[in-house]
Amino acid sequence: LFRFSTKFIQKYIGNAASIQPVERLLILSYTMPTNLEATLYEPVCCLILQGRKETVVGDRTVNFGAGESLIVSHETPVVSQVTSATLSQPYIAMILSLDIGLMRSLYEQVGSNELDLGNAKAFNVHKSDQNLIDAFYRYLALAENPTEEKVLGPIILKEIHFRLLMA
Repeated sequence: LFRFSTKFIQKYIGNAASIQPVERLLILSYTMPTNLEATLYEPVCCLILQGRKETVVGDRTVNFGAGESLIVSHETPVVSQVTSATLSQPYIAMILSLDIGLMRSLYEQVGSNELDLGNAKAFNVHKSDQNLIDAFYRYLALAENPTEEKVLGPIILKEIHFRLLMA
């Protein structure tokens, strides 16, 4: 996924810090650590491909890096910064806007017996499993073919939401 993303970013991002190659997906790239920035996170999944980030919510601080995902299920005020990024190894993250209605419908389909909600939080970091990373890869790859994005995009988005629900 990293090699594909790096190639894709080099092809499309130029000198910009972000691109949106397909609907709901933003790719961020920074070549140096950033300053602390206060913002409001919408429901998202942030998959870090390279580098590290620190995010503070209230009195809770989370540090996460390559291969980890931050899942935010509600609007949440945060203070965050990229802590590890260089010109040769930039911070690269894929941020997917979550569809809470889709998450609820999947929850209803799966049923509460299948889910472990004991550790559920509005803001959580997880080690990303390979199936989730593969789904992100397939969704990003749709940027190369608008017809496939139109037809397969909703299916892959549903898979990503399902995998996040099961995380």
